[in-house]
Amino acid sequence: MEFSIQGKTLSFSDNQIEIAKILKHYHKLASEGREVARVLLIARKFTPIQFVKNGDNFALAIIGSYGEQVIQDFINKGFFSYDESKLKKDFEDTFNFNDEWEELIAPMVEIIQKNQDTQLYREFRKEERGRVVGGGFGLEGALKGFVAAGALNMASDIGHSIFNSIANAIDETSQETQLKELFNEDLIDDYLELVYDGIYSFGKVFVQKLVDYDFMDPDDLGNLFNEGKQKEY
Repeated sequence: MEFSIQGKTLSFSDNQIEIAKILKHYHKLASEGREVARVLLIARKFTPIQFVKNGDNFALAIIGSYGEQVIQDFINKGFFSYDESKLKKDFEDTFNFNDEWEELIAPMVEIIQKNQDTQLYREFRKEERGRVVGGGFGLEGALKGFVAAGALNMASDIGHSIFNSIANAIDETSQETQLKELFNEDLIDDYLELVYDGIYSFGKVFVQKLVDYDFMDPDDLGNLFNEGKQKEY
């Protein structure tokens, strides 16, 4: 099939046109999934900490919900015995979600880890802190000394406990401020792009398998596949 664009004639095989249609279809699905993720993310009102803890499972649940679509596409092409576990591996080989996710949240994890280490250090120092030693002359003096020492130790522990609580609260407030600065629109857009990439990867796997099993000529892939995500045609 030939197309004329700005005075130039471009020729495409039937398979190339079919590939373009498939990738356009998965681009549409991926765009839909990205918007679903955006709406649900707003509805869930994740805090930065919750996002770090659960954001990956949240995204994978949305990506996985589109897995049924690609399985149906395989069936429609005659892959009646296609192994779902193999599809999962092919998907992971095409798009490594875990690596992308860890890279995305690395700055946030660093802040959280730093604050946890600071609090653990304070707890360690609290345990190792020297005690006030009681004393005096004679039994009476010794008793009075130990009573006084006990009171001082108690006061010391209370004081340090209050100090640690205040210091930890300051750290947590500082951490929350830093995390909120990172948990911004740019990071959310990158996160939603992971959802898009995950769903679109189903389409890339589907097309690659059509080539691997001789449903299509590998030369027909051309730039339609190798350039990655396809925009609207």
